[in-house]
Amino acid sequence: MDKLFDEWKKSTPKYDKNLEHLFKSLTRKGGGAEIDREDKGKIFSNNYELYIYAFFLGLYNNKYEELPETAELKDFSHAIQHWGSTKSYVREDFTNLQEYLFMAVIAKTDDIEDDLIELDKGKKTVEAIKKRLHITMQNYTNGGLLLLEKKIQEENLDITVGTSMLNLILQSKQVTEDVLSKA
Repeated sequence: MDKLFDEWKKSTPKYDKNLEHLFKSLTRKGGGAEIDREDKGKIFSNNYELYIYAFFLGLYNNKYEELPETAELKDFSHAIQHWGSTKSYVREDFTNLQEYLFMAVIAKTDDIEDDLIELDKGKKTVEAIKKRLHITMQNYTNGGLLLLEKKIQEENLDITVGTSMLNLILQSKQVTEDVLSKA
């Protein structure tokens, strides 16, 4: 499992180019100081932060939206292993988030247990399983990005409110917890 994680985090997941406008409007490409980000009205310091947010938004809302076969896929040339690795006087390293993402993707990938057994037996490759994990991650992220786009465009989510993104996640998480408690 360690080798699978190590290989998985070396890759760079993709998203639908039609949703690139969300990255342009909500993130400060290349990160930067907190003050710079606020001055430009950006919510996220880096593209990968929006990607992570969209993944969990999709996950909490059970929005597994397959990327269209005809979609032009785009990435931001930043492998998962580098996500959250920048540490400064105003920011702690949060690379442990990579492990949380990996665990969530494993948990939500259908029938992955059989593949992991086959991997242990040498009958499946790390590359084949890594590809399945990326499909899961990309599709939940796609669902999260589409939901975020809808909330902003159709439901007038006010992204200038400092807690709007947090509130969106908390509402999603509460709905998930309510569903689980009724099961």
